Amino acid sequence: MKIRYQNSIPYRDYNEDGIYHDGKLYIVFDGATALYQQGNNKSSMASEMIDYLINEIRNTSFKDLDDLFYQLSIKAANNFNYRETETAKLPSASVAAVLINNDYIHTYLLGDCRISYQKTDGKIVHLINDQRLVNLDNSVKKELKELMKKYSFSEARNMINKQLIDNRNQANKENGYAVFMPSNYPMFYSGAKKRIKRDEVENIKIYSDGYYSARDTFNLYKNQDDLFKEEPKVVIEKIKDVAFSDKEIKKYPRFKIIDDISIIELVKK
Repeated sequence: MKIRYQNSIPYRDYNEDGIYHDGKLYIVFDGATALYQQGNNKSSMASEMIDYLINEIRNTSFKDLDDLFYQLSIKAANNFNYRETETAKLPSASVAAVLINNDYIHTYLLGDCRISYQKTDGKIVHLINDQRLVNLDNSVKKELKELMKKYSFSEARNMINKQLIDNRNQANKENGYAVFMPSNYPMFYSGAKKRIKRDEVENIKIYSDGYYSARDTFNLYKNQDDLFKEEPKVVIEKIKDVAFSDKEIKKYPRFKIIDDISIIELVKK
């Protein structure tokens, strides 16, 4: 397969998303910085980790995708000397990966990144690791919306920060949700995996939740199939238009004006 479209668009001067591809392996990262970090205008813990991971993949031999991300977790922990045990104090990332080997396409998901593909018979299939992270975020967004009836966005955002930290601390815990996180003893569950016959697939889209915000945040598409059928560059422009038309975050509940947006689209050669 070949790349038809790829893009990773930050909404700040640095990008907490990232994409990697080498002709066989294709990855979208959606990073989340530590919630205790105040941040600056040049980088974040998540953006630095994602940049490191993308460069380090090239130096990592692996037997399968589980093994790749297990090794990367340990390498990142050692490189940045992370020793924290509270997950909210660490950067993390959702991951969507596609590995093409001979007659098969292997998919791998952690967190709320997604993979969608169209089969040769026209059927569209959508993959996500699980809904737990999505459900936690939606619950807090609902609370945020209620608070904004009385308070400004910045005031309401500060009020929900404790809940966001509590949710982040459920990462890679029993009854929590699975995401990539740097650790000398990686505890994230194995990614959700699927093996697909290569000749049954017409095209694939690998994308972050910033791209999927067109569907679940801004309601620009009636269903996920309609989102899949749209050209990625059109989707991205629609997201930007509607997000910046609601700079006060009054119409569409969310944690910032616009998220980083990343997608790789693959088609048959």
